[in-house]
Amino acid sequence: MENIIIKALIKEAITQRISEIDKAGDEAAENAKLSKIEQDAKKVSTLKSMLSKEVFKKYIDSKALKAVIKDLESSARELDKAKVKLEKEQEKRAKKADKK
Repeated sequence: MENIIIKALIKEAITQRISEIDKAGDEAAENAKLSKIEQDAKKVSTLKSMLSKEVFKKYIDSKALKAVIKDLESSARELDKAKVKLEKEQEKRAKKADKK
């Protein structure tokens, strides 16, 4: 009978540890996603800034340039939305962890 109880306790401890490892992996993945989103947002901002300079306006058709800038702005909005979504998920998880 004691062996059954010990085995059950060991199994429960292992299951809990695996759950903690999965949670840590999920958090690390989200942090990596946030970091990548921030890097990409900086690149978009830099490109947009560069394209608005007079040098580009001389050599690139204004309609084409406006289209590219519009696409960059759209990309920036999408990146912002993705960042906000991940941050909200992290906040929810943190609040849930605080309640435990």
